Amino acid sequence: MSERPSRAVITDPDPMPETSADRNDHRAAAGDSYSEIMSFGQQRLWVLDKLLPDRSVYNTPTVQRLIGRLDVAALETSIGEILNRHDVLRTRFVVIDGEPRQLVAPPEPLRLQIDDLSALSADMREGEARQLAEAFCRVPFDLERGPLFIARLLRLGADQHWLLLNMHHIVTDHWSSSIFSRELAAVYEAFDRGLPSPLRLSAWLMRDIRSMAQATTGLAKPSIFLTRMETESNSTVTVPSRIGHETPTAPSKCSRNP
Repeated sequence: MSERPSRAVITDPDPMPETSADRNDHRAAAGDSYSEIMSFGQQRLWVLDKLLPDRSVYNTPTVQRLIGRLDVAALETSIGEILNRHDVLRTRFVVIDGEPRQLVAPPEPLRLQIDDLSALSADMREGEARQLAEAFCRVPFDLERGPLFIARLLRLGADQHWLLLNMHHIVTDHWSSSIFSRELAAVYEAFDRGLPSPLRLSAWLMRDIRSMAQATTGLAKPSIFLTRMETESNSTVTVPSRIGHETPTAPSKCSRNP
């Protein structure tokens, strides 16, 4: 019998370099759960988004190389679990009665877009993957229509994948991305083994942080940044050791400077 391939482990990715018209009032769509006022930081980014012609300037993309056996269904479910836990990642930003507000959509199952490059030669696979990653990091976000979080999976071989993630800065920052990665690593580790999610939501902490954000000038809404998520056993999320030590070099053209 052939030996089972090593199991892919999700670890903290390296960030890809950052990339470089008013509408009519919108009402909450039928599918939106609820609306909230924007934090001061979100209002600032919302105004800047209206003024800047390049709508990808505040993208925060990351890329992760996964080496080993990958359970795509577990990965999809794991990312969906993180989206369900953090309402800010299901938020879009609109004007209601002349006031900018954030609308939070209800949780929905996530289906990854998968690009299978495995039929290409080794040299062509790497080049094609980099081109797709470069285009992905430049995808413009529409704050009013959403979504403001997108994910894509590149399959270079049976045991080699690139996971691409991209969020608008209005819903994340560098610290938030690290929290996302740690939670995703912990949840995928559990789901891949057929176990329940090891994370649980600290609802009282979420309420306290939301109140603090609205009362403090200049503090962005920290639904994902400041929340310390607890595990069922303790307050530490353990990141599994890496399988595959290399992260793809970011495409050179993904620059924030215009």
